[in-house]
Amino acid sequence: MASKDNSAAVSFFSFQDIITSITGIMFLIVIMLVLMVLQQSPMKVQQKNREIQAELTALKKEMKQLQEVLIQLRRQAAEQNRRIEELKKLRIETLPELKDKWIRQLQQTDNSILKLEEENVLLLQAQKEQTDLKKKSEILTAGNQSRSSELQKQLAALNDEIRHREKLYDRIRNVIRFVWNRNNPKQPVLLECSGTEISVNSIDNSFPRKTFSIANDDYGDCLAFCRSLPAGRVYFVLLLKPSAFSYGESLSEALKKAGFERGREILPDEQTLIAAEIRK
Repeated sequence: MASKDNSAAVSFFSFQDIITSITGIMFLIVIMLVLMVLQQSPMKVQQKNREIQAELTALKKEMKQLQEVLIQLRRQAAEQNRRIEELKKLRIETLPELKDKWIRQLQQTDNSILKLEEENVLLLQAQKEQTDLKKKSEILTAGNQSRSSELQKQLAALNDEIRHREKLYDRIRNVIRFVWNRNNPKQPVLLECSGTEISVNSIDNSFPRKTFSIANDDYGDCLAFCRSLPAGRVYFVLLLKPSAFSYGESLSEALKKAGFERGREILPDEQTLIAAEIRK
């Protein structure tokens, strides 16, 4: 059986001897420098003192560094001694069991690494699927936004069309369609009569629209204009609003005496207008 070796694994005696010798040499140098300073003049003494001070500062710095190295070496030695003591406690017969234990731990570590790699692959695949889904979602979102913009434009156009049609409806809801026979060689002239004025309208635009004021059922100016038209080419249609009933009959008789054909239409209220249409 091997004998137990209690000697230290690492010895620092030689290093300590070197440090002690360096310290003694430093003291000797300091004593010699002091003797040299005492033998020199004051100016040289001051200069020498500065030099000595600089050298002492450098030596102190070097000494501090050596002490730090020594402390570090002592810590390393203590750690090595601790590890040596732990290894000394191991018995040879326990080494196979310890080896098997470490092998099992390594195998478990390898299995854990393989499992983590598989999980990492699955995670990467899931991330890729999520990325693809995100891209598809973005594409669908962009398409929906584009479609929404188109629908909004169509809706705005429909709203504009509705407003336009409402305006048209507001304009034509009080309009009555006027129909005449195109085969008749005479052209109709419309006399839109109210209590304040008579508007003369030509269907074929042979003359511009004319409006004559009415006061106390006096329609002489309008009748004079109507007589200026050729009786063989035109006939009159009296469009009588309720306010024109007082003179409508007499105006019709005056046109008859002037040799014009005439007809009459009764308008339901003062706001109603006439829209012309040719019957083929």
